[in-house]
Amino acid sequence: MDGDTSVTPAAGSPEPWKVLGRDTPAGKALFKLYNGTQGASKAGQEFHQRNKAAHQKKLDGGWSPSKPAPAPRSVELERPTVVYPSFGRKPAATSEQAARLHAVPRRRPAGQILAEIEQDKARERELLP
Repeated sequence: MDGDTSVTPAAGSPEPWKVLGRDTPAGKALFKLYNGTQGASKAGQEFHQRNKAAHQKKLDGGWSPSKPAPAPRSVELERPTVVYPSFGRKPAATSEQAARLHAVPRRRPAGQILAEIEQDKARERELLP
């Protein structure tokens, strides 16, 4: 309904496909869905009656529903022991390998950096006229 406001569907219409017309895809879908006031419930009742009859036939033949299986008891499982590396504080440098690792040069201390800055400033003062 592109721009056509002359047809407005009534709220709660008992037959909504009549508003759109059965020749439109929307009208066809609404008719299949509702099919009057009893369409969907009729289909459900037929299915229900068929299943109910089949179930009653089984019961009459001596069939009984199986009892639900008992819930399995919870068993404490052994948790496997897992070895994983520890992170955080470094161990004391007691072994040779640890001592070598700690001897790797890292960041320079702040005192050393400040001393180098002072030396650079002194050198610049000497070069300026």
